[in-house]
Amino acid sequence: MAIELVGGPESQPAGERSQAFLLRCWQEPDGGAGGAPAWRFSLTHIDAEREKKGFANMEALMAHLHQFLAAKNCTNLEGEQD
Repeated sequence: MAIELVGGPESQPAGERSQAFLLRCWQEPDGGAGGAPAWRFSLTHIDAEREKKGFANMEALMAHLHQFLAAKNCTNLEGEQD
């Protein structure tokens, strides 16, 4: 999945031109349906609060990032799936 930011930095407030996150991915051997392996994710926003959120699947992780960036005024955010 590729994400493209359309528009230059001038379209965003100076303090919000970039965001930093720590992404952790791991596989739970029996975390999925019928005991199948399942990937899990945690995302820590690297700022003063260091808020950490957990996600049961990649779709939820990507939805959160989309919502977060939209709230930060990245109105020109476009996504495409491979």
